[in-house]
Amino acid sequence: RIASTASTQFSAELGLIDRRMVELIGMTREVPGWNICLYIQRRSGRGSSLRWRSSAGGIVPDAKLLPSLHGYPKALQEWYRSVHANVLWLNRSERICRRLTFEYSELANSISGMLTGREAGLPA
Repeated sequence: RIASTASTQFSAELGLIDRRMVELIGMTREVPGWNICLYIQRRSGRGSSLRWRSSAGGIVPDAKLLPSLHGYPKALQEWYRSVHANVLWLNRSERICRRLTFEYSELANSISGMLTGREAGLPA
């Protein structure tokens, strides 16, 4: 039960992370005249990640984000730095929670299978 409960808890955390990602996307699109905003890259079976995109439609790699803000007002640069710190945190947290959800689910299934086998009179 502990493994199953842990899997459920990490799955619920994934939902919270996804909602926070959506909030950040909205915030970046509220910047007047934005040139850079966030979007969610969803990969089937491999999770979601926040990515930066320019108004021209191209992806802005994480390593190039801060240098691309060079001409922005200082307060806006600081705001984007803060948002980017959240992006890094959420992307990593999403990967960790997704992995832990899977691992605990697999553990719960394995233990359940062993217990079911024992109850059926099979040798342990």
